[in-house]
Amino acid sequence: MADLVLESCDLDCETKKCVHRTVGTGCHALVIRNGQIFNITLRFSHREYQEGVDKLALNVHTAGPCVTEESDPKTHIPVSDALKEAAWSSIVSSNKEGALSMSVSFPPDARIGSYNLSLEASTGNQANSFQLGEFALLFNHWCPGEE
Repeated sequence: MADLVLESCDLDCETKKCVHRTVGTGCHALVIRNGQIFNITLRFSHREYQEGVDKLALNVHTAGPCVTEESDPKTHIPVSDALKEAAWSSIVSSNKEGALSMSVSFPPDARIGSYNLSLEASTGNQANSFQLGEFALLFNHWCPGEE
């Protein structure tokens, strides 16, 4: 079976500006608020994602010039059956017409700052990693548990 090969990734930055109350940022990158779920849409070339055959996981790590090995809280987020409250987690929320939508949640106490987001896709013994982009995580005073 052919490997999953990422063709495109849509972080839907413009829509999230309203949902995450970040309209005033003036930024074209993904800017989200702590403790809120965000969605990404992936399209693969050659074939579609097959549940039970393919395994997906997201990797998140801090970005920026001052990041060191000790200060980088790398987080591996395997796709699961349900989003976990107050934890980094991800699910496949839709898989139709060649578009795979994933929902991602994170704890309200996640570190504020810039993050790199990547995807691990594996089928059998074959694994690939794809950079999805960068996002900025802002303080969210509307979120219970945010301190």
